[in-house]
Amino acid sequence: MNLEQLQNIFPDATAETWHQHPNGSGWVQNTAQVSGNAWVSGNAWVSGDARVSGDARVYDNAWVYGDAQVSSDARVYDNARLTIPVICATRTDGWTFMCVQTTTDPVVIAGCRYFTFDKARAHWQTTRGGTPLGDESLAIIDHLERMAKIQGWVK
Repeated sequence: MNLEQLQNIFPDATAETWHQHPNGSGWVQNTAQVSGNAWVSGNAWVSGDARVSGDARVYDNAWVYGDAQVSSDARVYDNARLTIPVICATRTDGWTFMCVQTTTDPVVIAGCRYFTFDKARAHWQTTRGGTPLGDESLAIIDHLERMAKIQGWVK
């Protein structure tokens, strides 16, 4: 995406208020932060007070904005729109689990799966119960739920 294309989305965007990130050349508003080994590439952009850090990747047509925080090994891609804080944890096999607040309850996202905490536990107990990967998955879900409570997303 070039500056003119970015201005179709953000009419006030200028070379003084936005820059292309050195890792991937995606656009980053100067109010946002992309640090560490993080990448922003393709037609992706990061704006507002958003933070992308660690080895996180934002690519394809993804948008990270507002107060969103993407870290660790998280991936935001395709046509994803992320505007709120996200809690992430990565399993030893590289599988990333995320927890996001929705208009009703927090949701655990792992790959193509979207679960409540209880349904996530039931899924990994059924599919991986009694294995180290299952134990790790359940520990991650416990961690995500505890962090969601700290954030005030769960009573």
